[in-house]
Amino acid sequence: GQFAAYDAATAAFKANSFDIVAAHELLTPVANKARLLQQIVRAAKRNGHVVVTEIVLTELGVASLAGSSRRAAEAGEALQAWLKLVTPAPQLWSHDQMMESFFSLNVDAAPEKISAAYSERIASIWGDLSEKLNSGAIPRPLLPTVAADSERWAAFRTALDTDAIAAMRYRIKI
Repeated sequence: GQFAAYDAATAAFKANSFDIVAAHELLTPVANKARLLQQIVRAAKRNGHVVVTEIVLTELGVASLAGSSRRAAEAGEALQAWLKLVTPAPQLWSHDQMMESFFSLNVDAAPEKISAAYSERIASIWGDLSEKLNSGAIPRPLLPTVAADSERWAAFRTALDTDAIAAMRYRIKI
């Protein structure tokens, strides 16, 4: 097998090139998601597999942009706190937009919400990081970077846990 890396914003793939295409949080910073999804699906061989893992706005996340309820407002605060810390700024689609895009490409996507697994993984990493901090295993010059990353991940986890965003996996058989 072969692995290849591409610039997500400008990638152009030869049709029917890959048995498996895995796109892990590739769409988040890309403005023209529909074009990139088209390229990804086009690149998969007949009977191939495409797996897209992406962070999406939930229904509550979409509602939070309008602040339509107290719960939506809380989710909106968590969402905005995370967005302020991420560079480049994520350009999120909703789950419905993802499904509509797959439909427009004439493919069936099987969605799976994997937010809980993401949240658990973050907690596990924090536990490992805490042990390393306590033991002095992290060099002092790296501590500001560790602190900034921890703040971003904490905000991300809060946005996940308030259901403003969701981690989704979409499986497609071509």
